[in-house]
Amino acid sequence: NLSHCRGVDAADLRSISQLQSLASLNLRGCRGVDAAGLQSISQLQSLASLDLSWCDGVDAAGLRSISQLQSLTSLNLMRCWGVDAAGLLRLENERPLLKVHRPNV
Repeated sequence: NLSHCRGVDAADLRSISQLQSLASLNLRGCRGVDAAGLQSISQLQSLASLDLSWCDGVDAAGLRSISQLQSLTSLNLMRCWGVDAAGLLRLENERPLLKVHRPNV
């Protein structure tokens, strides 16, 4: 649980991506999370739950990376202001069984 660790950035997520058996990751309020960092954690094929709520840097490019997480069953995107309706729709079409806590778009 790294929630509200505002210093977490792409370099930290590259390190976290080495934890191949990680099943749950809470990055709520980590303002340094962006598309580059999400590309790194897209390698976590055991990840089932990801909380990105209040992460301002999450955008359509980040959602494309997240869609690669085949074990992901729960994704929290509440208050991710960079997520637009088109990106969210693309994610939901690619991963129809993924439970997405939707942002306010």
